[in-house]
Amino acid sequence: MSSALGKKFLVESLVATIAIGSIITTVNPAQAYRIFTGEDIGLGATDRLLSTPNSDAARDDFLNNLITNNIIPESFEDLPLGPSSSFVVEFNDISTDDFIVGDLSPADPNTGQIAEVTDPTGTDGFGRYPITGENFYRGLSEFTIDDFEYFDGSSSRNEVAALGFYTTDIGDFDSNLVVTLRNEANEVIEIFELSNNTGSNTVESGGARFFGIIAEEGEGDQLFTSVTITDEIGSFDVFGLDNLIVATPTQVNLQPGPTPVPEPASMLGLLAMGVFGVHSMNKRKSTHP
Repeated sequence: MSSALGKKFLVESLVATIAIGSIITTVNPAQAYRIFTGEDIGLGATDRLLSTPNSDAARDDFLNNLITNNIIPESFEDLPLGPSSSFVVEFNDISTDDFIVGDLSPADPNTGQIAEVTDPTGTDGFGRYPITGENFYRGLSEFTIDDFEYFDGSSSRNEVAALGFYTTDIGDFDSNLVVTLRNEANEVIEIFELSNNTGSNTVESGGARFFGIIAEEGEGDQLFTSVTITDEIGSFDVFGLDNLIVATPTQVNLQPGPTPVPEPASMLGLLAMGVFGVHSMNKRKSTHP
């Protein structure tokens, strides 16, 4: 870890009782992102969480660092049910009529689909369910969101500065979620590994989580054009995705945050308190399913 001693990272929206044992690991010490995360323990395979206060608190903090709270998430309500090799996703800002479009593509067309749960208290029978509405993306292993396009003034752009989403039923097989950001040259600029809770706070089947990141610098190397989300366990841990949010650099308005956390010393202190840790890796972890 000696190469990352100068790394500083900002952490927000952490709930101590739910974040015990949870770690976000990052790869690139040259980048800086504000992280927002919260988890709620599930009730089992057939019972939906009717409230997700920890996840919602993280989402609210994430939205509060955007210029507008009027960005409509992609909730998959308007997409046809079933599998596909590609899904067009849209993120509308109702205050300006601006919108971003992108493409969500599963690594294998047979492993990603738009699913529906009409029972407002139920799941798909295995712990997955929508956060809002009746539709959600049900995935396995890995998918990529890219081909962003939006207009900034009179020109078209494809770099975005913020990403947020809910997952359901991830981690019940002790899996970690990996989020990989790439730039326009398809170079990896950051990898986040979200380790799930362990021990008495294990995220049971049907649990919910919000994860969000915002680039600290609005016009710099932190902007990304592609996001790959991987469930490390791969072949049998199906999970749900809903209320996906993407924002452009001009939609970001970072509020004063906590003091940057130096590492590794502070990470050890946080882990000792059983709350949360952020640290950098010396080498990139593989994200192959």
